[in-house]
Amino acid sequence: MQTGASLAVSGSGFAPGTEVKVYIIAPSLTLGTLIVRSDGTFSGSVPVPLTLAPSSYIAQVNGYSPSFKIRSASIGLGVSARGIVLVKRIRRTVYFDSMSAYLDTKSRRILDRASKLVPRSASQITVQSIGFVQPTKLRGNDFTLSTQRAKNVAARLKLDKVKGAYYVSGRGRAKQSGAKARRTEIVIAYTITR
Repeated sequence: MQTGASLAVSGSGFAPGTEVKVYIIAPSLTLGTLIVRSDGTFSGSVPVPLTLAPSSYIAQVNGYSPSFKIRSASIGLGVSARGIVLVKRIRRTVYFDSMSAYLDTKSRRILDRASKLVPRSASQITVQSIGFVQPTKLRGNDFTLSTQRAKNVAARLKLDKVKGAYYVSGRGRAKQSGAKARRTEIVIAYTITR
């Protein structure tokens, strides 16, 4: 596959009327969802965002069997850069206070500067915003808080007029501890014609 292209997906033996989720494992990135038809089949395509660096990945489809048990399939996926355009990526990280999703002045400044790096001639802009929390004894709020952090960062970039496709997710607990774990990582990717 090439970044910025679409991945064709199809299958059978799923519960009619349910959703099938298509995503990349490590890094976890949801590509899209498809609806299962009345005969238990589904088909369609999902985008491969420009934020996904060229490499080898595992794509997975998750859904429910007719007896409503989890049903999944995985396949290797090679992603390469597009040959007709130059793909650029802007990577930034912003940090948060403990148990907060509030963007302070420093974080807003980082995002504002990143948004200004996207040229007017950019096309096919995609933004990946991934939130994390610091590991603590309390676990109930991990995904909610990490998702809210990612959403707040995406909202700020939209406010700064970074237009494109947004992929926002909260990953819960970071592997790091302390202040470095309380963060959201962003990748803004876009193409420029050669």
